[in-house]
Amino acid sequence: MEEISSSLYDFAELRGTESVYVDKTAWLYRLVSDRRQKLYFISRPRRFGKSLMISTLRCIFEGRRELFDGLAIAKTDYDWKPYKVLHFNFADMDASSLEAFKDDLFLRVRDVVLDAGLERIPEDRKTAGQVLDYALRTFGEADSPVVVLIDEYDAPIAHALTQKVGLAEEIRFTLSQLYVRLKTFMSTIRFLMLTGVTKFNQASLFSALNNIADLSMDPDYADMLGYTEEELTAYFDGYMRRHAQRMRLSYEDYRAELKRWYDGYRFSPKSLAHVYNPVAIAMALTSKPDATGQAETFGQTWTTTGPTSLLTASVKRGDLLRIQPDEELPVQPALLGAVTDLSAINAKAILFQAGYLTLADPKPDREGLWLTVPNEEVRRDYEALYLNQVVRRPDGEWQSDFREALLKGLPGDALPLLKDLFAGLPYSPTESIQEANCRRLMMTLFPGYERRAEEPNSAGKRSDLVLTFPNVVYVIEFKNTAADTADTAIAQIKARGYAEPYLRSGRTVYAMGLAFDPKDHTLKDAKAEKLA
Repeated sequence: MEEISSSLYDFAELRGTESVYVDKTAWLYRLVSDRRQKLYFISRPRRFGKSLMISTLRCIFEGRRELFDGLAIAKTDYDWKPYKVLHFNFADMDASSLEAFKDDLFLRVRDVVLDAGLERIPEDRKTAGQVLDYALRTFGEADSPVVVLIDEYDAPIAHALTQKVGLAEEIRFTLSQLYVRLKTFMSTIRFLMLTGVTKFNQASLFSALNNIADLSMDPDYADMLGYTEEELTAYFDGYMRRHAQRMRLSYEDYRAELKRWYDGYRFSPKSLAHVYNPVAIAMALTSKPDATGQAETFGQTWTTTGPTSLLTASVKRGDLLRIQPDEELPVQPALLGAVTDLSAINAKAILFQAGYLTLADPKPDREGLWLTVPNEEVRRDYEALYLNQVVRRPDGEWQSDFREALLKGLPGDALPLLKDLFAGLPYSPTESIQEANCRRLMMTLFPGYERRAEEPNSAGKRSDLVLTFPNVVYVIEFKNTAADTADTAIAQIKARGYAEPYLRSGRTVYAMGLAFDPKDHTLKDAKAEKLA
């Protein structure tokens, strides 16, 4: 049986080791055979198959027909003519300073053009742009068409943003001086493909090559990267069945849970296609059985490999605090396209490009584009990012103590901890305390448990929040007027019957009132009462 790899991004190596390869060459054939269009760009979250796609294109254009036996492109009329291929990968460049970046860029461009067959580089070519200019000119004079593949073209800019915007601007300008050379030699270029997480509008590539086709939201390529439900069945059925047995789940329940945890990415407003994160699937299916003999559980996979640099920069600035991970958000289409101002990147755009938000499915009662968290894995990581910004306690003791107290049905131990927490929450004068802060945070604190906001009872009355744990239920009401107290909040819970649906559940039920000072937004009064 073929092996599943979560770390091989080289197509030739993947095929040589007889690892599972989900055949995406039908999409690639469509690209390489269209002579009316030869310039392409696609953005996707990190570790979503971009590098493997670029490596596959390289093998196609190098004419390595033997690697594609049995794949879709081998059954077409593609001619397998070999080309000079300039394959750049900018994912791990040194962006610690402008000088370090320029040195690294020069060395990479030099090595790539020599690897493509350039015999020598004149000594007077001192910059990366000059080297690329010389290589393209030389190949053009020899009537040798060139294929240019640039993987993670935006990574140096994003890395620099974690330090300072000024450095990112300098690196963007330096890259623009490299990319603009391509326009001069368009007659020499047979095909160009760039990948990245973000489309930086002023990187000159997109302004110089104004006829580049952006596939990022193209419905015809919505499932070119990532795995569809049908591809999972076709390529991983046996692996999933074994994994389901280890997890002690029926195959139907297993597929439903797998979907809940790792599916949900939707990239085109004009397509309903959903895809699974490919790295998440590989890591989940190659997880090791529990040595204790306990049944396996799904957990975080792709999110453990680290966030994108843009997301890291946004976390440092605190941009994510006002975007709730538990609800769908309207968004203007323009925000999801190109980034122009590096000092003011919209937080929704960052989360979308990083894979923490995705396009929500359309609904008959609303218009426009909406964003949602794609799946349970991302939801939990997003909630952890949000919580860490709020709590700012690296030891994690506060969070564990608070959870433990509520899970054990000891609200008296938990309530004092809330005062410290809410004292540090950011807010604006127009935000309502309970909606913008309290409910958002309380839901974030308990991933994996049932959390319901605005839950109606049989009389149509809606409680602010209900937290349901294995042995205890908390019905919570938030108040934020000067006259309100925790007692008035609890009295409302009783009078309106918010707790009625839970009193016969076999669990202990508490009414919890949280009253806030409307002036400074601190928690002034908190109380919990056990209900009969």
